[in-house]
Amino acid sequence: MPIGCGLPYGKSMKPVSAKRLDRLSRWMMHSRLTPMKDFVRLVRGYCNKILNYFKYMYTNAVIKGMNSVIQNLKESLIK
Repeated sequence: MPIGCGLPYGKSMKPVSAKRLDRLSRWMMHSRLTPMKDFVRLVRGYCNKILNYFKYMYTNAVIKGMNSVIQNLKESLIK
């Protein structure tokens, strides 16, 4: 199932997502626009993290929310 920019998601789709992201970044690097090339370099630096999102579907907000619940439980048990 494609989303947003056409990258599929799911554990079995990570290799396909990597291939499509690589293809998109190579296409964007041929642009004459410097900001576009800078953006591609930024995305390539975080490529593994981006692809892991499609594998695990967790964001930093979800993890922080879970941590907040744990901290509140710890505080209530201590008092």
